[in-house]
Amino acid sequence: MATYDQRVVITMTSACAQDFAHTLLARAGSYQLAQLPNVSWLVQKTFIRDASGNVVNTIG
Repeated sequence: MATYDQRVVITMTSACAQDFAHTLLARAGSYQLAQLPNVSWLVQKTFIRDASGNVVNTIG
């Protein structure tokens, strides 16, 4: 893991990337990988609204 221009760059092995793809879900929650014990991902709900502000879809 490194930082560049105020961004965090995480380099993963192929196996870690596959685990990442299978572990993180498009569902609200906190996710962590055994290969990266110091990193966690927080997925939060996103509300998609129409022009009137009504929620038309929810992701997460």
